[in-house]
Amino acid sequence: MLLDASDGEEDPVVTEAAARAGFPHRYVSREERESGWRLRNARDLLRYGNYGCPLGDRIRVIAALDEVGSFSVAEGLGLFREVPPMAGLASLVLQRILTIDLDQELINPDTVVRRGEL
Repeated sequence: MLLDASDGEEDPVVTEAAARAGFPHRYVSREERESGWRLRNARDLLRYGNYGCPLGDRIRVIAALDEVGSFSVAEGLGLFREVPPMAGLASLVLQRILTIDLDQELINPDTVVRRGEL
């Protein structure tokens, strides 16, 4: 999906061009962008954008999720051995290997982690 964060007028030409390219498109107002927790959570995650998650940690986390379906952030941190735990978790979320709900609340120890859709 393409999101247009412009504060200008909505231009149907942009939406039509996105549709021709095979992408859904919509405009997002400043109020919508800045309300809720999404922006704050995204900023928190992006702090870890330069980290990578080593293969061993990635396999360990995916295997655990395959076994139990989901776990909390606090439960998942113990799975990381090769990289700082929050950096590894954030890296996997940024790569969409894992998913968390960015809109529900600030990321916290009880935030549910699930396997992403690659």
